[in-house]
Amino acid sequence: MYKTDYVEAFANFNEAVRRNPKFAGFYQSRGIAGFYFGPAAKAQADLEKSAQMQPQDAYSAIWVDLARRRNGQSSILRVAKLDMTKWPAPLVRMLLGDQAPEVTLKAADDPDATIRNEQVCEANFYTAEFQRLQHRDDETLPLYRLVLSDCPKHFIEYLAAINALRSMGKAP
Repeated sequence: MYKTDYVEAFANFNEAVRRNPKFAGFYQSRGIAGFYFGPAAKAQADLEKSAQMQPQDAYSAIWVDLARRRNGQSSILRVAKLDMTKWPAPLVRMLLGDQAPEVTLKAADDPDATIRNEQVCEANFYTAEFQRLQHRDDETLPLYRLVLSDCPKHFIEYLAAINALRSMGKAP
């Protein structure tokens, strides 16, 4: 979501969902935008719908978990049926509190430079969200800024970092 006109952006997401209600990505995109700028319950409902449509997608489970926690509800990651043998399992373990952020960042290392960059991007973003859940906003700002400088621009984490900074009143 590159727009700063969130009313128009939400209208576009609503139209996309209306036209293709069976595409999980539209619910996820609208839910992530709502996570930062919309009604919390609506954002969570969209993210849950997306996750319901793709139950083994770890990123969908992660976003539902973040929304639930932000809304004062319990985590769902322990009961999610995810493949914990490959990436993004380290992100899930960190969000569960089973693994320190530093260990997660180390797990993002990969011999392939492109994969390493993508996984480090995600590790930085989800660590920022993890810190934010714990009201450690000062620790999140440098991580969101790293996401903006290092992540592929088409990654949802890049766009979400922009929205996170804007929602915190820290324009990127």
